[in-house]
Amino acid sequence: MTTQEQYIARLKELVIIKYGRPIASAEECESLVEAVAEKTHVSLSANTLEQIFVVNDGKYMPRPHVLSTLARYAGYAGWSDFCTSSDVVPADDTDKTATPQRWGVIILTVAALVVVIITAVVLLRSSDNSDIKATTSTTHIESIDSRFTQVKDEWIAGTTEHCLAVREYEGMDAEAYNAHVKEVNSEYIALMEEGIRRDLIFYAVAHNITVDDATIERTARAISEICSNMCNCLLNE
Repeated sequence: MTTQEQYIARLKELVIIKYGRPIASAEECESLVEAVAEKTHVSLSANTLEQIFVVNDGKYMPRPHVLSTLARYAGYAGWSDFCTSSDVVPADDTDKTATPQRWGVIILTVAALVVVIITAVVLLRSSDNSDIKATTSTTHIESIDSRFTQVKDEWIAGTTEHCLAVREYEGMDAEAYNAHVKEVNSEYIALMEEGIRRDLIFYAVAHNITVDDATIERTARAISEICSNMCNCLLNE
């Protein structure tokens, strides 16, 4: 296992403990979707959870947004908080040999992640609300250190999923919908602001990037502003 796979394995163990029973069927995954949504206000796909907990063949790598949501369900601020918490020990590595097949899976997973991020951003930008396009203006992007583009893209993709999940409640009357949006967004944005800083620091350490606190703060603020504006646009639909 890679280090990330070990952390994912440990996260799965903690989610199962939190859930209170084994997750070994499509029905249990449907139930877990409800449990996660109740605690985090984010609706994950039952098919995604089934790939993680039931199929579990090592070929599926969960997206950062999914990992962050499951970490929040388990009691952490997000994925980076989970990985850097002193009380979390990675699962035992039972597969020390990196095979060509594993590298192929890794390459395909990375490629799939890139496609998902691009697709998510395109879907969001193609919405009728043109204000969302303005959230990724040149001014904002120029404030983001180019070394942390991956962190920015992951948070934009995660926020896109958050917005799409909230839009599922558009069937409510306008007043109830706006109240729901404000409640969900306030929790998401509060966790997001701290989570972005943690992800930037974690990414810098993992990639041996030397960076000062001012750059971390400036980049975190710029990414947070982009994502917050995306969330706030939901109120204008």
